[in-house]
Amino acid sequence: MIFFLYGADGYRRLKRKQAITAELKKKYPDLVIGKFSLENEESIRSFLDFAKGQSLFSGKRLCFLEDIDMCPAKETKELLFQFLEPKDVAVIVADQTKPAKGVEFLTKNPAHAEEFGELSGPQLLSFIKVLAKERGARLSPGAERKLAALYGKDTWGLATEIEKIASFDPKLADEGRVEGLGVLPEGDYWPMLNSLKGRDISMRLQTLSMLSARREDPAKTFNILAAATKPQAARFAEYDVLIKSGKMDYPEALLDFVLAG
Repeated sequence: MIFFLYGADGYRRLKRKQAITAELKKKYPDLVIGKFSLENEESIRSFLDFAKGQSLFSGKRLCFLEDIDMCPAKETKELLFQFLEPKDVAVIVADQTKPAKGVEFLTKNPAHAEEFGELSGPQLLSFIKVLAKERGARLSPGAERKLAALYGKDTWGLATEIEKIASFDPKLADEGRVEGLGVLPEGDYWPMLNSLKGRDISMRLQTLSMLSARREDPAKTFNILAAATKPQAARFAEYDVLIKSGKMDYPEALLDFVLAG
């Protein structure tokens, strides 16, 4: 089976990917997970070997597939079409845009397609309510509107800010108190990286939110931090294993690092 998650909202795409993974792991405790790209012939062979091979531990496999736009549409269709029906292999494809001409089958049955476009208006406010409820933060309607105005379509920033509100004061937050949290000035990339290593968790969270809003590459940020934070080398090594096994993404690892202090 194939799950195709697409749209500009990377945060909600990631959360849906995590939810599907959790559902499959609950159903199949011995599920084997692999992460692959279609960027070249070697990576395609690795994907096929994993998807078609018989695991020593389980017949159920989950593949995270990236960079499908780097493979010609005709080849992508031939490659993926064979995995629409098999029950023992699940493939999750995530992309920012709709599929290219020739692979539109990803948005039609029997594929499971979900679109995650940028939120605005009532949809954005509903999303803020859901985030606040999940994290145990009580927000007044004015606070919800203020967060929507401050962050707009930046759902990563919203999630980080609401996480911060919940961790410091889960009680009812009004518009003035949200405004009082402030927003970091843009600043330069390297000083912001230093802020991620600081002791002030509030500043760490704000900095991570700002990096997300500026669409800085989370993989780049992760790798620079890993090289520059020697005392935390063991932790970054653990993150690296989880990322390469498909159990965690770079944004998740960065958020975990920031919250861990």
